[in-house]
Amino acid sequence: MAQENQEVNIEIGSYEVIRDRLRNHSADLQERLQRLNAARKDVFGATETKLKATERISTENNCLARDIIPIGDNYFWFGYNVHMGLKSETHVNDVFSTYQFQEESQNFKLCESTLLNNEQFLLDFANLYQYYRETVFSKFARIGNAIFMVFRVGKSANDIKTFKWSLIDGKYQYAGNRSDHEFKYPQQHEFTWEKVSRDMHRKGLHPHISIKDRVFIETTGGDLTLKIEDNTDTGKGIYSEPVEDKDQTLDDAEIYFAIIGNLIALKVKPYQEKDFRYIVYNEKIQACARMDALEDSCVLLPDNQGIIFAKGYYIQTGEVKLFDIQLNNMLFERKIASQNGEDYLYIFYQAESGIYILLNYNIIDQKVATPIICNGYTLFESGELIFFKAEEEQKRVHLIQIWQTPFYSPNHVVEAQSDSYLYKIGNKEIVRLMSECSELIKLIGKDDRYANLYTDLSKQSTGIIDAYHWINHAEVEQISKPIEAIKSTATAAIDEYEKVLKIKAHTAAESASVMGEAHKAISKIKNSQAKNIDEYVNRLALLRENKGKVIALKDLRYSDLTAIEALETELSAVNDQLSKATLNYLLRKEALEPYELKTEKLKQELDQAKKVTELNRLAEDIVQISAELDLLIEIVGNLKIDDATQSVKIIDAISTLYAQFNRISAQLKNRKKELLSLEGEAEFKSQIKLINQGLTNYLNLADSAEKCDEYLNKLMVQLEELEAKFAAFDEFIEIIAEKREELYSAFDSKKVQLNEALNKQTLSLQKSGGRIINGIQKRLAKLKNEGEMRTFFASDLMIEKVRGIAEQLLSLGDSVKADDLLSQLKTSYEDALRQSKDKQELFVKGENIIQLGKHQFNVNTQSIDLSIVYKDENLYYHISGTNFFEALQSEAVEATRSVWDQSLKSENAQVYRAEYLAYHLFLEAQHGQNEEETKTLEELHLLNDSDLQEYVQLKMGRKYDEGYVKGVHDKDAMLILKALLKLHFSIGLLRYSSNARCLAYLFWKREISSELREKWEENMRIIRSILKIFPQSKSFVNSIAELKNDIQSLPLQLDWVDDKAQEDAAHYLFHLLSSEQKLAFSLSAWDLSEQFELHLKKNRWTKDYELSLKNEKGNKGKSFQTILSWLKAYQNQGTSKPFSEEVMREASVLLMDKTLALDEHQKVILSEKIEGLEGEHPSLEKGQTMLHYPHFMEKLHRFKSTTVQDFLRFQKLKKDLLAAQKKELRLQEFKPKVMSSFVRNQLLDEVYLPLIGDNLAKQMGAAGANKRTDLMGMLLLISPPGYGKTTLMEYIANRLGLVFMKINGPAIGHEVTAIDPSVAPNSAAREELEKLNLAFEMGDNVMIYIDDIQHCNPAFLQKFISLCDAQRKIEGIYKGVSKTYDFRGRKVAVVMAGNPYTESGDKFQIPDMLSNRADIYNLGDIIGGKAEAFENSYLENSLSSNPSIAKLKDQNSKDFKILVQAIESGDTSQISLEGKHSGEEIKEYLQILQKMLRLRAVILKVNKQYILSAGQAEEYRTEPPFKLQGSYRDMNKMVEKLSPIMNEEELETLILSHYENESQSLSSAAEFNFLKLKELLDLMSEDEKKRKEEILAVFSRQQKMKSFGGNQIAPIIEQMERAGIALDELVKIFQGPTNLPK
Repeated sequence: MAQENQEVNIEIGSYEVIRDRLRNHSADLQERLQRLNAARKDVFGATETKLKATERISTENNCLARDIIPIGDNYFWFGYNVHMGLKSETHVNDVFSTYQFQEESQNFKLCESTLLNNEQFLLDFANLYQYYRETVFSKFARIGNAIFMVFRVGKSANDIKTFKWSLIDGKYQYAGNRSDHEFKYPQQHEFTWEKVSRDMHRKGLHPHISIKDRVFIETTGGDLTLKIEDNTDTGKGIYSEPVEDKDQTLDDAEIYFAIIGNLIALKVKPYQEKDFRYIVYNEKIQACARMDALEDSCVLLPDNQGIIFAKGYYIQTGEVKLFDIQLNNMLFERKIASQNGEDYLYIFYQAESGIYILLNYNIIDQKVATPIICNGYTLFESGELIFFKAEEEQKRVHLIQIWQTPFYSPNHVVEAQSDSYLYKIGNKEIVRLMSECSELIKLIGKDDRYANLYTDLSKQSTGIIDAYHWINHAEVEQISKPIEAIKSTATAAIDEYEKVLKIKAHTAAESASVMGEAHKAISKIKNSQAKNIDEYVNRLALLRENKGKVIALKDLRYSDLTAIEALETELSAVNDQLSKATLNYLLRKEALEPYELKTEKLKQELDQAKKVTELNRLAEDIVQISAELDLLIEIVGNLKIDDATQSVKIIDAISTLYAQFNRISAQLKNRKKELLSLEGEAEFKSQIKLINQGLTNYLNLADSAEKCDEYLNKLMVQLEELEAKFAAFDEFIEIIAEKREELYSAFDSKKVQLNEALNKQTLSLQKSGGRIINGIQKRLAKLKNEGEMRTFFASDLMIEKVRGIAEQLLSLGDSVKADDLLSQLKTSYEDALRQSKDKQELFVKGENIIQLGKHQFNVNTQSIDLSIVYKDENLYYHISGTNFFEALQSEAVEATRSVWDQSLKSENAQVYRAEYLAYHLFLEAQHGQNEEETKTLEELHLLNDSDLQEYVQLKMGRKYDEGYVKGVHDKDAMLILKALLKLHFSIGLLRYSSNARCLAYLFWKREISSELREKWEENMRIIRSILKIFPQSKSFVNSIAELKNDIQSLPLQLDWVDDKAQEDAAHYLFHLLSSEQKLAFSLSAWDLSEQFELHLKKNRWTKDYELSLKNEKGNKGKSFQTILSWLKAYQNQGTSKPFSEEVMREASVLLMDKTLALDEHQKVILSEKIEGLEGEHPSLEKGQTMLHYPHFMEKLHRFKSTTVQDFLRFQKLKKDLLAAQKKELRLQEFKPKVMSSFVRNQLLDEVYLPLIGDNLAKQMGAAGANKRTDLMGMLLLISPPGYGKTTLMEYIANRLGLVFMKINGPAIGHEVTAIDPSVAPNSAAREELEKLNLAFEMGDNVMIYIDDIQHCNPAFLQKFISLCDAQRKIEGIYKGVSKTYDFRGRKVAVVMAGNPYTESGDKFQIPDMLSNRADIYNLGDIIGGKAEAFENSYLENSLSSNPSIAKLKDQNSKDFKILVQAIESGDTSQISLEGKHSGEEIKEYLQILQKMLRLRAVILKVNKQYILSAGQAEEYRTEPPFKLQGSYRDMNKMVEKLSPIMNEEELETLILSHYENESQSLSSAAEFNFLKLKELLDLMSEDEKKRKEEILAVFSRQQKMKSFGGNQIAPIIEQMERAGIALDELVKIFQGPTNLPK
């Protein structure tokens, strides 16, 4: 946010508040930083820069000390620049010397150096000084592990030669003089100079160059100018300095720039000047500084705090420091960072003189210490800095100073307090924080001239908070608090600035507009003369209007009051002058003539007006003229007129005009009312029509409930506007009200439709997702290990499909169903993992045998489901795995009895499934279904065996419900289809059934009328003509249907004729007539007719036969039946081979019509033997069958039309009946499900499972030869709520595959004493009793679990005594029928669970005879001495409650134990886990587990006190019952709220808050229970102790009263007791010291 500081200021009050806040927060932050810095120094140690010693080094010759370098073991080389004078030769000892530093005495000792005596070095040294007469030693340089001796050999500092020494095996060895190229200085500028380009130029009167629109520079007009505004109208800026050439243009200067945060460095060389000028501009403080030292070198300060160069530094926030150092050409050599991260040493070097400048920068203070100027330096590993004091003249004695600095080597070990939290953070991190906080404090110290001050404050504070997560820790002085306060205050300031800017901008715009209009009005009035009264009045009105607006400007904030008042004065003066001129004009006769003309004009227009709009315009004119007249009267009244008659004259004239206008106004109102009535009706109808059209369109567009509301609102707005417009018309208001109701009704209906469609879609998606999840569960059940399951869940498409469905549901707005699907998906995965783990650990060798303690049990793997089974020739409902069989009663099902034992729709005892497949494919091809892969009969007939089988396989693949086996039924179907096709194309018209051909003959030859025959013969002639040209045409369906109708109209009453026979007869007759073939009959019919005639002739019965036919000569149908009777008698005589009825019918036709003759084409065989069949069926013999075409087709037609339909109807009935019965039985409720949060912990494995295994072995019998036959007993679990009794037993039922019949004790209640549901007092109790009797009816593989028996009547529980002893019998009533159920030898387990207290707070009772038969265990207490397992179970069961540690639940249980043991032992340094956990995760586990152990300790105390209290008899109590619980549920509730960073105080608050909330449910007992808890935790205050004593005193008195008996006696005894106490007190008084002995 660019803040215009010159124009915008926060309001004084707000500004002072903000600045005070910032100052206070800054002081607070500064104080905390000081404390933190002190603590940091205590932890990490502090090394101050201070002088330790001063040493003097003597040389033989006068020389200049140039450099120092360490060579190891406290040995140093010193280098000198020596001028030998008269000596002809310079030796090594003249230039270099070796010294050893004595640490104890802190001085240097001269010593001999064997290194410098290297022959090659001495030779190279001598040659150097011999051949280069100007040779001087410049410096030492260390590059990597090598030391370079650098010599200047010429006049230029760049003319150098170097000798190289390499470190080999810890010692330096001379490496020659050919390494000049290796010696180089680092980059002298850590930023890049960018040259300005022409597109940065800004043209204008005073052109300039834009540097990224942040600063503007130019060198024209005689000076170099920097501007901060892109304004070319002026040449003024914030900085300027003269240039040599005053006539240069914008292009002449050479300009470079570099942007470094808030700083913009400029490198400028004006035209015809030799040197560049270096200027640094700070955008925040809008200030410039000339810094030519940047030419030599400039590097960046750490963390982008600014720039530093040899002669000073510039901080981003505006602090600049220039040192008075008269040295030029300083090169940057290196930067050394201290190990504490706080100090940085920048070294600059002048090659000509060999002088170094050392600048020590502290990033916290953001300052450079006093520069060190020296002739060579070096650093010890321990941080000591030694250097030669700078020398201007050659000397024999050279001063060396030794300083202690923080620049020690990384190898130097500094002692630190490793147990401190600051140590864990690290020194450098803390220093960086302190640096950024110091910068924040500096920003607060800036005034409002600092650009974007508050934005930077907000940005800086936010950056600190985000970067350092640990700053709210106590050991870091909770620095986050003042920083967050600074951020908040800065944000408030930004908002305030924004507000002021907006207000000022608005005020300025408004003032400019109003004052501009006012000046225009004044100018117009002054520069022109009014010609008539209209102009005078308009000008006066204009002045009045503008003056009012100008005065109103004073109310605007930040307005220029001086300018406003000046303009107001000017307007008043002009108004006075104009008023006088108007008055003078009004005294004229013609002054009001314009108004009189207007009056006449208004009258005429009123008479001519025919529309309301015209009248409205006239009304506006009248109002305007009236206002003008009012203004005139006001002017006259306000002016001081000496002659009163003049004033009266003007007002009378105006009043006369007023009267005329009033008359016109009255006439206008009447006229308007008339027109409104006429126009309104038409307009109203059009508007209503428009709304109707909108309703239709919007209903089509509305595709969501939200859009329905949106469009309804639009139409309602239109309706409201219409109502407002026609409010005066009562007849329209009623229509509008009706329309409003219509709109509401229409959109409500639309919303209902949309919601129904949406619900339908979401339900469909939910069901689809549910089906997929069922498939996933089945797939998971087949996977063997956790790895396979994880892979499956990570890659399977079914998983992604479910997630995709969930996303669809979310997009449709149904998050409930989406969450449900995702929850089911996750639960399926977790259940599968748990099941897999249990199979590996509990199941015996992977078999369906589970180990519970020392006993093994067979596991029922059948899914608990309801089915319909065929048994004893009847149907029964059956629950799998149980003895539940209930007869199915249904008339509709009874009608399908023929298919009860049929398992597939494609096969029964008569029809083989391959036959059905072949028949189905044959019909499909025959009818020519429009499918791409469907072939015609002709195409199938041409296929070879392999192609035909491939075709059958293709079609068979889609018929999943018909039970085909690939490789078996596809081959058999191919063979059958092949034979079928062969016969179809070889037998011609004989492919039609005997019945069809006989019926066709009777119709065509005997029964048809002559007219009908002629009609069909004509039709067939036409059809034959068409078929000659188009033989494949199939367009005669209607003809065949018509033919069938004619056949159906025959008066014949034949029992063998059905719809199929009529259909086939029509087809047969159509093909017979259209192809002009002869009637076809089978060979068998011909044989039978011949045999019959021969038999008649042989026995001379022919005449008798013919005589019987003469009597029915006119009745062909009767003749046919007579002949058929003769043939049946002949057949029954047994004189010939047997013939079927179909053959006898054909033979009857042949005998009836002697004109028929046997053709060659009829001599065909109608059957085909099929061999090589692979399938199994009663109709097959050794893989062979005989296919008789007509019989086969008849059989399969009957099967498809009758049997298959019955089967499908039966299947649908079964499905519907099963669904209804499942709903009635609520079978899903009986399937045991393991809770997603269930953990099989150490307590369960070591204690509960063995105990329960012992009990179940006694109740149900274990697996194997040792199974008990004397089954008896019951399991009784007692514990407070929340210990997982139900969860545990449901888990065991799930793993054993038992039906889990949970009976809800509270629903049964105390009133129920019988098992009969019909006598239950309410529906809830009745449902539970029905479930109980259903469990009895199941009779096997069932666990009867009665929960919360403390709510049940003991008389009801007594009913289970006989069930729990060796008799194993119980009386029950199922669906009104009383039965005695005998469970001896059955897999039935009885489990009861209860709490120590009833709902009324009393201890519950269980019949002794029942408890004697039960194994009783208290899950809320330690069982079998397994205290560790019991205590750890609290931790294990709550792992899933906290996401930070939930991962451990699914990992190896050893990891959990290792972590707990590490915490309990106090050694968490070396933890090795089997699972894959990162270091951060392990750290988080430990933090959470430490807090969980603290919670567990509290829970165990509470649980112990609860059990102790529950076990006390009421008469022995000394304090009220303690009913707060320490259950798994309580542990889970608190664990889910744990955070790794929670401290002890917050943890204590969590515990107390939890139990305070829990105690609220105890009503009057809440106070004592909470006080008792605090006592257990040793957290009671003195006041709370007193209050507890008061409660105990009252309780003790009440207990005593109870012991006295009834309600009437107790008060009397209490009063007597009080009287006794009072008497005792009196006795004490009288026996006091006043009663002296005699």
